[in-house]
Amino acid sequence: MGTNPANDNDTSVEYASSPSASTLRVVNQRDANLLHFWHKLEAQKQLHDEISLRKHVDYSINHIGELLFGNGSSSKLMEAVRPSGQPIVDDWDCFKMLVSTYEKYCGSLSKYGTQYLRAIANMCNAGVTMEQMVTASTQTCS
Repeated sequence: MGTNPANDNDTSVEYASSPSASTLRVVNQRDANLLHFWHKLEAQKQLHDEISLRKHVDYSINHIGELLFGNGSSSKLMEAVRPSGQPIVDDWDCFKMLVSTYEKYCGSLSKYGTQYLRAIANMCNAGVTMEQMVTASTQTCS
């Protein structure tokens, strides 16, 4: 019971056989609750960041659609699904250009934002130009 003063400064131990050897640490049992709550706080921050990113992507794509197509018809045009046998987009260069324009002004679509790739394809199919996308993106994300 108790501590060994010779080992008081020894706070980390690596186990060579473990895949996460660099993350294993020996913690004074009296500090275990602090470490637990610190990890929960970090997880809460990551959760908040993810929710904020998702809200930003949702808002920006929807707002860009409203600027390009108007409030009334925006959601119908953005969510339209082409008939079977037709490609998702007629002009892949337009599609790549609109995605890169969005990401330049509004940030990465991220894994979550890939759900909006059909909406961006529909923008191309509706004839949206790069200049229109730049204008709508800067108005939305500046």
